[in-house]
Amino acid sequence: MKQKSNEKTKLKNLSEKVLRIKSDTNNEKPYFSFKNYSEKKYGLDELEHKDLKALIKTLITLSKLTWNEIQKSDRHKNGTEIINHNSIKATIPECYKDKKIIAFRYDDKAPMLCVRDGFKVDVLFTDKNFEIYKH
Repeated sequence: MKQKSNEKTKLKNLSEKVLRIKSDTNNEKPYFSFKNYSEKKYGLDELEHKDLKALIKTLITLSKLTWNEIQKSDRHKNGTEIINHNSIKATIPECYKDKKIIAFRYDDKAPMLCVRDGFKVDVLFTDKNFEIYKH
């Protein structure tokens, strides 16, 4: 019986530690994933060399900031804004249907739509023509 109690205590401590780590990500710097990035409409196929360069420069800049710094930034600079799912014209992957979509800006305010999960950012779409949602 004592062993079960010890196991429960260890599991509870581990769960609390995981929650603490997850909630402390605002002091962390983001890393970006393109696992579910669109390669067609609102994605790679629409970007030219100069767009890619601007996107990469933005990712480098954002990667050097903490989430706290990003959250304090203007939404049209290094900050973000929340985009309503209903206003997005592209098909959002099913695994993100219940997630908050945020927009970063690259290349003079062009939106890059993403989902934040702790310090990881999944980049879903880039929109150099400002068409993916109503502005």
